[in-house]
Amino acid sequence: MAALRAAWLNGAEEEAAIAEGRRWGLRSLETEVRKRLALERCLASAEGPDRTELCKGI
Repeated sequence: MAALRAAWLNGAEEEAAIAEGRRWGLRSLETEVRKRLALERCLASAEGPDRTELCKGI
């Protein structure tokens, strides 16, 4: 949660957010956190009503 908070609320870049998560004990869920950050980046950059569909494979 610390990594997601760092990225979503504080605007940290992915690696900085992951580093923050690691400081708070992020271990086995790092891959999932990276996927969620990638999905959010995709949704933020995609345009149009089908942006959810465009980002579905992430």
